[in-house]
Amino acid sequence: MRVVIIAPTPMMQAGLQTLLSTPDVYIAGAASGVEMMLENAQTADVVVVADDAQVQEIVQALPQAQSGAIVVFDG
Repeated sequence: MRVVIIAPTPMMQAGLQTLLSTPDVYIAGAASGVEMMLENAQTADVVVVADDAQVQEIVQALPQAQSGAIVVFDG
């Protein structure tokens, strides 16, 4: 499974990468904003977001036909 992580800080990105580390998960990239990860997010199976304020931006940026999931961690 291809996963892209979008989290506001490098520490949050690293923490989510650690939580998601399994043989079945490939972390395709991590960034603080959608614009930095747009190409990878378009090919990801799952987009993991640590800031729920970015969800609307992600939904608008991804193609309508994308069948992947968006997972939001709201802490």
